Amino acid sequence: LVILAALAAAFQGERADAALVVLLFNLSKVVESIALNRVSSALRAVMQLQAVHTVHMVDGKALPVSELQPGDEIALRPGEECPADGLVSKGSASCSEAALSGESHPIQKQQGDL
Repeated sequence: LVILAALAAAFQGERADAALVVLLFNLSKVVESIALNRVSSALRAVMQLQAVHTVHMVDGKALPVSELQPGDEIALRPGEECPADGLVSKGSASCSEAALSGESHPIQKQQGDL
């Protein structure tokens, strides 16, 4: 269609319009390529979020995530992902909620926060 529009414009003597149509079409392809690259890198980042399979309990034991029960207290080290919903009972942390909400920035959590 772009070639048809450019040829029709050139046939009518509107060479500047024909060139503009081709230029705008190529510019749209460049913008599309940039957008696809950004989406691809964002999807790769989400796919690299690894699921946590084992957690460390406050008493020092290691436990599979599938065996967590309501009321269990886990200890998280800096950089670890939180494997379950819960309440911050001590301390504070920056928590990544990317796997839950898609929010790319860490959220600051204080004692008493969910």
